[in-house]
Order: sequence, then C-alpha cells, then structure tokens
Amino acid sequence: MIFEKLAALIAEQFNVDADSITMETSFTDDLNADSVDILDLSMALEEEFGIEELGEEEASSITTVGDLVRFLKNKIDCNFYRNSAQGGVPACPRSFCMKTLEEKLGYTFQDPALLENALTHSSRANESRGKLPSNERLEFLGDSILGMVVADHLYRNHPDLPEGDLTRTRAALVCEESLVEVARELGLGEYLRLGKGESSGGGRERPSIQADAVEAVLAAIYLDGGIGSARKFIQKYILSREIAGLTKPLDHKTALQELVQRESGQVLQYRLVGEEGPDHNKRFFVEVDLNGKSVGSGSGRSKKEAEQMAAQAAISTLEEKKD
Repeated sequence: MIFEKLAALIAEQFNVDADSITMETSFTDDLNADSVDILDLSMALEEEFGIEELGEEEASSITTVGDLVRFLKNKIDCNFYRNSAQGGVPACPRSFCMKTLEEKLGYTFQDPALLENALTHSSRANESRGKLPSNERLEFLGDSILGMVVADHLYRNHPDLPEGDLTRTRAALVCEESLVEVARELGLGEYLRLGKGESSGGGRERPSIQADAVEAVLAAIYLDGGIGSARKFIQKYILSREIAGLTKPLDHKTALQELVQRESGQVLQYRLVGEEGPDHNKRFFVEVDLNGKSVGSGSGRSKKEAEQMAAQAAISTLEEKKD
C-alpha cells in the first residue's frame, strides 16, 4: 500500500505516469528532482503518511523510490509502536487516520478534502506557501450553523422558557468550554494539521484551536451532506449535553465572589487586557485582580465569557494556595 500511494504522489509531483515508477526509479537521474522538488514531496509525505518532513540527513540518504519506501515503512512502524505505548493515536497513512476520525464523527465524507480543510490550522496553511487553505472560513460558517441549530432546538423544545433562559442555555452549549469538551471526546487534536511551531508549542491542546476545529468540522459536514447531517452531529455531541441536564451555565464569577467574601475587605476587579481577530471572530482577554494583584486570566469569544474563564482560573489559583 505504501508503494502505491507513494507512486501516486510522485506521479502528481513530477508529472509522470505512475505506472512508470518502480522501486529502482532514481529521483535525480530519472525524475530530475532538485532540492525544491524534494521539499515539496516531503510536505506531501507529511500530509499523506502523518510523519514529519524529511531532515537534511534523511533526504541525502534517499536516492531511489525503494529507499523512500523502506524509510517510510520504518518510520510508520516506529511511530505506531511509540504512540500506541503512550496511549496516543498511532501514526498511520493520512487516509486511514481520516477513516478513523469519520467513524468517531459518525459521518463519511463524499469529499474528503472538506474534512482535511477543516483540520488545517492557519499556521500549517502559512507554511504550505499557499498550497493549503486554512479552516478559518469553515470555522466562520460552522459558528453560524451551530448557533442556528441550537437556537431552533431550544425554541421548539422549551416553549415555556423565557428569552433570557434560552439565551443562557444556548451560550452554555456553544461556548468555547463546551466545544473543547467535544474536541477532546473526539480526540480531534491528534488529527489537526498544524505548523511546526504551533505543534511543538502545545497547539493540539490549545482550547481556542480545538474549539475552532469543531466548528470547522461541523461546517465541512454541512457542505458535504447538508443541514440534516450537520444537525445529527450537533444532536450527538452538543445537544445531548442539554438533554442530559449538563448545560446549566457555570457561573465562575459568582463562585469566585463567594470564595473571596469569606474574608472581609476583599476587592475583585476584572480588566480587559486585550482583544484580537476580525469582528466576526473576536477574542477577548481578561485578567481578574484581587486587592490589586492579578490572580487569574482568561480568554473567550465575548467579554463575559473571558471574565468567566478568568474567574475559573482565579478559583484554581486561590484553592491551590489554600492547600
């Protein structure tokens, strides 16, 4: 299977007939490959086989297609056993990994490129020199679809709830914290395509990246299978929390206030310290001070959500000090 996939990649990369490629085919003599060609092929190998790009020493030792097949087989086997031992998702050909993710999603894509796009962070798109689109447009669409489907569900299924309660329940369902739980249930971080810096910096576990990826995947499902398929995904992973009674908004600000008021003279203050992103996808950053000293920080898609996350962090800080 490795040879067939590799031959197809090489044929596309070098504009040759895949049937003409053999294990003895030389990259320099038969394909006239230069360093730029090898770099582009290395990036394609990363996408298809889920391995890191070739290093200079590795690239210099590979002269024929057979050399590369043996290198890939060894790399995949080593990653499989290492990741399995660590409890992670085994390294595998990208197409196989996508099938595994589709099983978790409960949806099979007619156009797999949509799922790949949904998993491509802007850091990876930037490294691809324009060859890969990021998932930001899908994230924008998914945010709107999620809000509409959740609002429709709440309106139809809770005719007695006033507008304020509907708004608070919807906010609890679609907030970053809720979407991160969905991402972790799916193990979505393991499937993300990140730039090298973002990946090495813990990007796979970054809440904002995980939440955005859930919205992008939702949009991909919608574009591929329509609103019915998107609604099934939302029902399975998000609305099920509402049915299970898990969507009562967590009021961390009230909990923090109650915690600090156990001693008299305590003063809490929330400060907006920054914001970033376009108007349709703004992110706010807040710090909370206790008696003039910062005890927690947080971010969110609204100032209120950022304050809640800062309060949650402050509670953890204060409880650790108490212990």
